[in-house]
Amino acid sequence: MKRFYCIAIASILSACATSPVHFDPHLYSKVEIDAVVAHHFDTNTTVVSKALAPSFEKFGQPARYVEGDMSGVDNDRFERLYGTGKIRSRFKVPRKAFWQIDGNRLGKDVSPVRTVHLIYNQALLDGNVFLAKSMETRRGQTFTVFERQQDSQIIVSVYKTSRLPKAAEFKTLELRVD
Repeated sequence: MKRFYCIAIASILSACATSPVHFDPHLYSKVEIDAVVAHHFDTNTTVVSKALAPSFEKFGQPARYVEGDMSGVDNDRFERLYGTGKIRSRFKVPRKAFWQIDGNRLGKDVSPVRTVHLIYNQALLDGNVFLAKSMETRRGQTFTVFERQQDSQIIVSVYKTSRLPKAAEFKTLELRVD
């Protein structure tokens, strides 16, 4: 009987033990990104967490992120949005980032549109251009999330749904870091 208790206790203890969690200090946690995005859009983290959950499930933790604004050109012939902001990564000084998005029916809104880009597993854009032509779009009530992937490079972009025309289609993203 004593042996039975020892085996039972050992089984319970081993079931309670968890495998060590891999922690990479260079990556941003979901909690950190939720807080950054919520602050940037002046909203609560619950709404942000719900919008970004599928991206975190697919891609994990980002290595960098960009906070900024973008706008269009007041000309019906241009289907391009231009953006500028700061790229942030752990243990590095923030740097300037510039991007342009080409698409269809983008409107000609020249007022700033708040934007956050989550950047995953690349040569981390140092002097490189990210150009992706395919994406997945999730348009929610509060946020629209675009997931762009080109080979092993991934950028997830977040915008307020109310700031994007319903018929807008984003085709390409070109992002530069200075």
